[in-house]
Amino acid sequence: MRARAPAAHAKEIEAFIRFEEALMEYLFSNGHLSAELRPLWKDRLEERLRMPAALAFVKHTMAVRDCVEMAREWDAEEVRAADHFLECHGAPTLSQIRARCTHFSPK
Repeated sequence: MRARAPAAHAKEIEAFIRFEEALMEYLFSNGHLSAELRPLWKDRLEERLRMPAALAFVKHTMAVRDCVEMAREWDAEEVRAADHFLECHGAPTLSQIRARCTHFSPK
């Protein structure tokens, strides 16, 4: 069961979850991450889904930042491939999330 978030954050949390789930699938399916890490990632996602809304927003934001950081060194071709995969899975693209990073980065 997903935590109910304040209306201001609910859509953003849902977008973050779609992004993270799709990006992780991309990373696991393309060998960027070892399949052995999948259960650990799933457990952490499930933990966040059970958190109170305000804490969940902070934790999902941190997870998305971690995803962006993992892809920091990717070349343009890899970013395009990830963007295509994410878009096909109904998730915000890496490029879109990168552009929004300043929106949820600490000042």
